[in-house]
Amino acid sequence: MIQDIREQIEIGNYGRALNRIDDLLWKEPENAELRGLRGVVLIAQELNLEGIEDLGTSIAVADAAEFRYWRSVALFEEKEFDKSIEDAEKAVQLGSENYLYLHHLIALYQNLGPVDKSMGIIDRVLAIEPGDIRSLMARAYVFIKRQEFDLAIEDYEEIIKQDYYEEDIFNNLGYCYDRKQEYDKAQLYYDKALEINPYHQYALNNLGLIYCRRGGLREGKKMILKSIGYDPQNSYAYKNMGKAKLLQGLKEEALQYFLKSKELGYSEAYDAEVDDILAEDFNL
Repeated sequence: MIQDIREQIEIGNYGRALNRIDDLLWKEPENAELRGLRGVVLIAQELNLEGIEDLGTSIAVADAAEFRYWRSVALFEEKEFDKSIEDAEKAVQLGSENYLYLHHLIALYQNLGPVDKSMGIIDRVLAIEPGDIRSLMARAYVFIKRQEFDLAIEDYEEIIKQDYYEEDIFNNLGYCYDRKQEYDKAQLYYDKALEINPYHQYALNNLGLIYCRRGGLREGKKMILKSIGYDPQNSYAYKNMGKAKLLQGLKEEALQYFLKSKELGYSEAYDAEVDDILAEDFNL
């Protein structure tokens, strides 16, 4: 009967699964697996708080990696980030070679920090599956954060060798070459990203700034403004427009864009670049 319930959950028949679980729990109220599956169904239906409660009851009776993982997912949605990481780490400890749990923990470290802590988990996955694309992408992300751009490039090129073509890969490759001041290669990869997705905000931003640096201010600013039009809350775009204005010598206009970028959370989301510019160029 439990296998049938799992099959119903897998195909998305949550109502039927919940009815069967409740029927069985009436007879076996202490059954940890049933209680945990009930929590999974509730979370799948976006009833996170009820699901967390059921999963907690299950875990207290018989700790299981599966239910630690699901509770971590729900806790993340509820912004209980420390508890989410704690459950994810326990899930990995209990089910050390499960890709789902490993990748979930990697994502938590990379979204919530510390980013470097994800490297140990990434290495575990790559030891099992050397060409795992998600892990190579995650490792490249850490290398970018460390400003180890050559190592990031190696990982992205390994992904492309596997015939995996995705706009973010090309944008990130462009960004790596951009930071190395190899602007021809950077432009090549930004163009590739935009061939796949003409609305890619970061490729538009980054390519626009390259145009501005090379004297094509009108075309470059048009690209950055187009990006802002796609997402008026994109702090990255305002930062780049500030740089473009500085290249024109329009310092007061540049300041307004940098302040808007900071207001939208650039420094929290990326790094201290905007704060550094405000300090060095505007004494703020």
